[in-house]
Amino acid sequence: MHNVWQIARRELGALFAQPLAYVFGVVLLLLTGYIFASELFVHATQPGVLPLDVQSVLGLFTFLYLFATPALTMRLLAEEQRSGTLELLLSLPIRDGELVLGKFLAGFLFYALTAALTFVFPLILFIFGNPDPGPIWSAYLGVLLYGAALLGIGLLASALTENQIVAFIVALGITLLLYLLTIVAQAFAVGETAVTLLTELSLANHQDNFFRGVLLAKDGLYFVAITAVFLLATTLILKSKRGRLATLDWAKLAGTIAIFGLLYVFTFQNPGWRYDTTADNALTPLPETVTLLQSLDEPIHVIGFYTAETALQQSQAEAALQTMQAYSDQLSYEFIDPNENPLLAEQYDLSFAGTLVFTRDDGSFAKASTLTDRDLHTALVRTLNPTVKIAYFLTGHGERDWQDFSEEGIGTAVTLLQESGFTIQSLNLFTEGEVPADASAVFLIDQQAPLAAAELDALTRYVDSGGALFLARDAVDTEGRIAAEDDGLLAWLQDSWGITLRNDLIIDASLAQAGQTIGLTFIGAQYGDSPITQDLAQFGTIFNVARSIATELPGDVTAVNLITTSELAWGETNFEQMINAGEVSPDAEDAAGQLTVALSALNTTSGARLVVFGDTDFLSNSFIQQGGNSFLFENAANWLVDDVVSIQLSARESIPRQVTITQSQLTLLQLVSIFLTPGLLALAGVWVWVSRRKRL
Repeated sequence: MHNVWQIARRELGALFAQPLAYVFGVVLLLLTGYIFASELFVHATQPGVLPLDVQSVLGLFTFLYLFATPALTMRLLAEEQRSGTLELLLSLPIRDGELVLGKFLAGFLFYALTAALTFVFPLILFIFGNPDPGPIWSAYLGVLLYGAALLGIGLLASALTENQIVAFIVALGITLLLYLLTIVAQAFAVGETAVTLLTELSLANHQDNFFRGVLLAKDGLYFVAITAVFLLATTLILKSKRGRLATLDWAKLAGTIAIFGLLYVFTFQNPGWRYDTTADNALTPLPETVTLLQSLDEPIHVIGFYTAETALQQSQAEAALQTMQAYSDQLSYEFIDPNENPLLAEQYDLSFAGTLVFTRDDGSFAKASTLTDRDLHTALVRTLNPTVKIAYFLTGHGERDWQDFSEEGIGTAVTLLQESGFTIQSLNLFTEGEVPADASAVFLIDQQAPLAAAELDALTRYVDSGGALFLARDAVDTEGRIAAEDDGLLAWLQDSWGITLRNDLIIDASLAQAGQTIGLTFIGAQYGDSPITQDLAQFGTIFNVARSIATELPGDVTAVNLITTSELAWGETNFEQMINAGEVSPDAEDAAGQLTVALSALNTTSGARLVVFGDTDFLSNSFIQQGGNSFLFENAANWLVDDVVSIQLSARESIPRQVTITQSQLTLLQLVSIFLTPGLLALAGVWVWVSRRKRL
């Protein structure tokens, strides 16, 4: 080891004596610093938009080193051969392997030092925020292993020739090929098996897992194998140049490759050999999902429909599916562009790109429109245990159109129900006369005209016999809504269930949307203890022009207040003053304090279920995807049909990740990020140059 260290010291001295090393370091740090400064601005001004980590910075760092490493290694052995100093070195009591290891160690220390200079970026995050440390350390470990592999490749190229330019081209060609193998395989459509094989040989594929924050045994082994095999091959090249290469040496190389190959196959077949570095185990499925995956006794194939525009989402979906594969060898997946295969997309009733379809051999399937724990678990459950959920949306009274995708329609909300396994039908009680026997639930949303007596009788008869009703009504601010108040539905709701939809308009200025003068658009303040509102607090729910709900429940009815306002809210009843003068203020006639915006109710005798909302705007296409509105609606619908398997999951710990920086601190930190380390490195380069000039 003494010889190895002496060679490394010699090479490090030569590297740091070259102006090119400092120029490269300064340029690299300036580019990565600019990227970090840009992201820091987003972190400070738009918390939560970007993950609080340095993966993008390190991604740029490793990509640049893809081109820098061949330049770093091209002279290590090629120049020694050209100048004849290689023979002089090997004439000393130094083994070929010691020479190769010494050169490698010098290059690796130089690489590690430049990587260490980037640690100023996570240091800023740790000082001014609370990033998850696990993925950051994982990413840096991946950076080091990745660099070691590149250096091993570069040394082999440098040993093959005396020409530094040739060595550079050979090293760059090999590293680029290994980096782009997956893209090349997919571009040439070489087949699924070949794509899988080439993906497993790709540098980028194994680096990505480290950057996500998951340590897989196969990824670590891959980089160790690449480094070891190329260093051993470099040693054999040097021995061959000295005429000392024996047949046994080739056998050693072949044996090393075979051993690493077998070990890799073994680790590949055991994806459970992994460690999730995230604080909240974000890269590990919930316990219920793990149990379900481990119990699979038949193949489940997942088709991800993603376009070129949703490539980032596809990458996230692949990470989620790889995580699930760690717990079952019955799960497989593929990705398809719906624009290139529209017939397949039509076969699965695909509404939009960015959807995962879980399929079985018998043709049954279920869809996940998001990558949330709940959606993935629900899709898996629905694939294994298909259930019939038929939702009838009442029509004929000016209700919101469930097939309308304009701002006021509720087409997006209904699509989410379809993705959750519901079959959607329209129901006109005037012509049908009764609620169909196969109805799982009936939805009456934003009624603008009164129900006829026969319609009201049919609806209440259905509910009283154990049916499920989703009722959403806005504040009474139009002629149609005024007329609908007197059709007897609200009277039945009050008499049979003890639920009253007040004729008021909720004002909650303390939680209102910024810029409002009154406070009609607000977020929910508190969430009741119900499967419907599970985990909703971390997302928030947004309502607009809502009315409040009061209860005096009879003995056979239980209810949960799902969403309530802050204690500073009140229900404004003086609509005339608000409209004419633009002023609102609570008075004796207004309900004040924590007001109920939505509730769920269960009749313990008949089994009937109700979900009542004093707002319908939260379901509109312009609001449904804001905050947790979509989760609230899906959960409410599933609770109505007693399908709680989709929503009763273990809660994952939620830790807000953000930085707290003032504007003056932000400006200073951006300048530090961009110029501090490049400036110090530039000063070091000038000092070395001046020192060398003085010695000459």
